[in-house]
Amino acid sequence: MNAHPFLLRCVLLSIVTTTAACGGAVSLGEIGPAESQPISPEPGGTSSGTSTTTDGGVGAPGDLPPPIDPDACGEPEDATPRDVALATPITEGSFALDDAAGPSGSLCDIHTALLLRKGPACAKLEEVVNGVCEVVVDPDRRSYLLRRVGMDCGSAIYEGRVLRASGERTVRVTDHRARVCADVVPSKIVVEETISAPTGPRTVTRYAR
Repeated sequence: MNAHPFLLRCVLLSIVTTTAACGGAVSLGEIGPAESQPISPEPGGTSSGTSTTTDGGVGAPGDLPPPIDPDACGEPEDATPRDVALATPITEGSFALDDAAGPSGSLCDIHTALLLRKGPACAKLEEVVNGVCEVVVDPDRRSYLLRRVGMDCGSAIYEGRVLRASGERTVRVTDHRARVCADVVPSKIVVEETISAPTGPRTVTRYAR
């Protein structure tokens, strides 16, 4: 014969204390299982154990810096004012640059990638490797805010300068894409980059394919 649940609760309660009366109201929390009891949250946390941040986010520490914008252009050490670069008109485009004008014929293609952007006017460069190669190249990513310093027969000339603790870096970009003169230019885009070195400034000129 099965015992009535209420009688079982009275028996259990009488073991714990002799002063309780079986006819009185019995709280479920007095004899219920431990897992039925609510868990008080820790200060700043939740009862589920998931951490929270002060701005309402879940699972991420609140003191981490914001993620770096991969599309950001320019560097803190840029000598070109950002408002000047914002007002500088430029035609966007991406190009593969070589140290010599003309197409590359090697199966291991090591070149400089150039990205020209507007709003603000900016040049982003990095070293890349394509093809069948057994070499590792430092990307040496860098960017310059640009200002337009001249026009020649429709060709636009831009300059940028970055002042670092290790030295100065400057870039001069000549964009011949809108040139109207009938003369011959070495490439549609010519980039001259000058880097400070212990032995003196070193300039490398690269041409778009």
